[in-house]
Amino acid sequence: MKKVNVEELTGKFNEFRMNSLSKTFTRQELVDKLLSLGFNKGIVSEMIPKLFPFEKMGTSRLYGIPKEPIHKSQIASLYRGVNDRKKKSSKAIAIKKENKPSIDVFVDAKEVNDAIHLLLSKGYKISRPLGLDVKQLLADHPELAQKYMRYANI
Repeated sequence: MKKVNVEELTGKFNEFRMNSLSKTFTRQELVDKLLSLGFNKGIVSEMIPKLFPFEKMGTSRLYGIPKEPIHKSQIASLYRGVNDRKKKSSKAIAIKKENKPSIDVFVDAKEVNDAIHLLLSKGYKISRPLGLDVKQLLADHPELAQKYMRYANI
């Protein structure tokens, strides 16, 4: 993982801030400027709402430049916050993958019998299919006999 030079980025940011004190930016313009300074997209998305004052213009926002200089600890805390969320997210994904039941689960026949006996003792009815009663099916639905009849060539 690449180490970020927070002091250098803070210096670039404060220089940009001093050069743009009287200007306003749309979100996209601000994102482009911050990306060109060397910040990544994750930090920029965290930085804009926390550091830049804004004014609503209809449904969009116009962002101003902060009047006070930004200390390197503020930039460092933004990086720590984003990194912590990434770590937490990757751990959650890893836990979900670990807890996913495997398809190749083999169950002992004794365990199955014990489970069946437990359910029967609790009053559940357990049944398993024995097969298809073809005579009853054809008696109830004679149209199926014509539809699904198989023929052999003589």
